[in-house]
Amino acid sequence: MLITATTSPFSTGIAETSDQTALSAPLSGVKQSHQRLFMSQLRTRAKIHGNACLEALKTRFAVYWANVPEQGSIVSRVETLLFQFEQQDLLGITARELREVLLENNLRINTTTASSALATARVEVPAQEQQWIDAHWENASHKPGSQAWLQSLLQLEGCPDLKPSVMRRALLNVGVSISTSMLSDIAVATKVQVPARHETLIKAWWDSFAEEDCLMSKLVMLLRLPAYQQLAVTVRQLQVALAKIGVKVSREMMISARAAFRSKISLQQQAWFDANRAMFAGYTLGDKIENLLRHGKPPLMMPAQLWNMLRNAGEQVSFAMVRQAMRGVKAAANVIVTADQERVIIAAWHKLCQSNISLVKLLGTILIQHGHLGITSVHLKQALNKADISVSNVALGLALAAVKAAPTAEELSWIRPAWANINHEKMMEFRIRDLLTQSGLVQEITPAKLQRIMWEAGEDICIKTCINALNGFGFSRSLASQPEPLLTDEDQELDDILNMSLEMNDALTSNQPVASNDSRWIGVL
Repeated sequence: MLITATTSPFSTGIAETSDQTALSAPLSGVKQSHQRLFMSQLRTRAKIHGNACLEALKTRFAVYWANVPEQGSIVSRVETLLFQFEQQDLLGITARELREVLLENNLRINTTTASSALATARVEVPAQEQQWIDAHWENASHKPGSQAWLQSLLQLEGCPDLKPSVMRRALLNVGVSISTSMLSDIAVATKVQVPARHETLIKAWWDSFAEEDCLMSKLVMLLRLPAYQQLAVTVRQLQVALAKIGVKVSREMMISARAAFRSKISLQQQAWFDANRAMFAGYTLGDKIENLLRHGKPPLMMPAQLWNMLRNAGEQVSFAMVRQAMRGVKAAANVIVTADQERVIIAAWHKLCQSNISLVKLLGTILIQHGHLGITSVHLKQALNKADISVSNVALGLALAAVKAAPTAEELSWIRPAWANINHEKMMEFRIRDLLTQSGLVQEITPAKLQRIMWEAGEDICIKTCINALNGFGFSRSLASQPEPLLTDEDQELDDILNMSLEMNDALTSNQPVASNDSRWIGVL
């Protein structure tokens, strides 16, 4: 299914399944990873030179795209598209030109993502380095979670020092897909050195922020300390120092923290905020931010500026929450919920409320079962709001993340009998770990994918349980939750959802069932 130009995490149609069947419709049988399949099948590529390669993509896109599997992220699928051409033929195509071709064919992708896919498709792995990868990749520790596996591989003696794009191509050649972002992060982290004195100071400052409940706020407070600024610590060094005291911060969150630290609030922005602050009201914090943004014709502003104004006013909100609310308001402006869609949504809500399931699974089930009617998460939220049922952006976002992480037919055939054979007297986290040790499909698993798999197994577990279970295998959410080297807007929104729930210790990530007599859902976010 192509990703349309208007698709976002707030507008994704999902194929229908019945109440009696599994949540996801079966796909065609998948026998191996699509990277391995297509890297072997596409050895004979079209030999097209100069701009003819670009013209071929423009005029025969459907022919080439037909060879691309439906599974996989947008970057890996675009890479597979490009693997059908010789490397030298791709040198004449720019990332902007590739993006334009993809957009013309209803594939939503940004320029940096197109650039990343082009970089991987253009490189040739030296034969000696590829031979080393072929000989050693299976000797690395195959713990679930790409970070632990990658660290194990890179630490092997004699591991070639390759650029991230070249290493990704080499790993794709053996059927392993790891993003260049993760490759870069792990490779750099192994080389970053933090002076012991700096580590001690950072720990002391961080501990002094104990009363602050928001991770982003702690980062900004740290960046504002004059003494910290004098240390001239790099972003990588700060990440490593925080990781040593048990604080894992993603690169995206570090970038957001620096943006919030550097942002300035204009007089026009502050005047609008002061005049409309009374509109900061609603059942959830997400509702409050969205209500504020719908009043008084807000001036042009970045998420960092609105976040700073809210924090200065004493409101405890996460940066990701602000960014998500701003996107939600923009997306909702272009969506109209029909009477039929509204009727279906409300009927499904009341029916599922009788099932004693969590809010996240309830919302996800509605999207899965009725996505064929054009019902997206934006339609769902608007229809529920109209019926005085308020759901948080976190719950809706987590549901959508699980919906989009649909398992393949191979995974479905494995999960059900495997889960039935697990010792169910153990705690849930340990049961999940026992399950993962039996699977060869978990190398790239994310918390959302694990949650969806557990839905298919008949369980209803919260995202924190998924994260804790994966952490037991050396899984790092800040890295492994990023499915591709440079996140598309869609993937970034889903990552924001997880950041929100973790930053604010959101109670809505639990698996507390929705009572049948609830007319609204009151939550933190």
